Amino acid sequence: MTETNLLYLVYGMCIMFHLMMGWVFCCRKTGLVKKLIGLLMLLVAVQYAKDLVFMRAFYSADTLMEHIATSLDMVTVRPSEVFQRDGYDVWVTVPITFSQAVLGDTVQVPSIDGKVEYTVPEGTQSGTTFRLRGKGIQYLNGRGRGDMYVKCEVEIPKKLNKTQREALKKFEGTLKEENYEKRKGFFKKLKDMFNS
Repeated sequence: MTETNLLYLVYGMCIMFHLMMGWVFCCRKTGLVKKLIGLLMLLVAVQYAKDLVFMRAFYSADTLMEHIATSLDMVTVRPSEVFQRDGYDVWVTVPITFSQAVLGDTVQVPSIDGKVEYTVPEGTQSGTTFRLRGKGIQYLNGRGRGDMYVKCEVEIPKKLNKTQREALKKFEGTLKEENYEKRKGFFKKLKDMFNS
């Protein structure tokens, strides 16, 4: 069976189903609401029949499948260079500066509705992900939306001049082990591993 014949068969089955259900609802002693549903089903069956006659009259087998393929191509979603989609959720990676990560700052985050502001907390580590509720994709049933996840990527500055290097070394000299939680925890685990 060809794809075109299969399509005609599906249309035919839809027509028969709607005719039978419409007949059952309309002709039995049922309430007004069920009679209206039956009438609606009969009208849907007529519309299916008109579509089927139109397709057979104006399209050959090849052009019909080409027309369907073209229609399907029209709803293809192009991948975004900024967003990644995961079901109804949206992911976006936002680069932040070293000072923004250390001190905290309000940054502009792109969303599917436009730009939104988000306050990055003090001491944000590279790779930290924040959740913005209700900023994702609209659910098909229209009730609610998915979430947006913002992944912060700390960008390390390059091509520092002499003054900047000296200032950074001076700043580093003022820090203690307590300022680096991960580093402190890592060396503690390492020490415990070798002492055991």
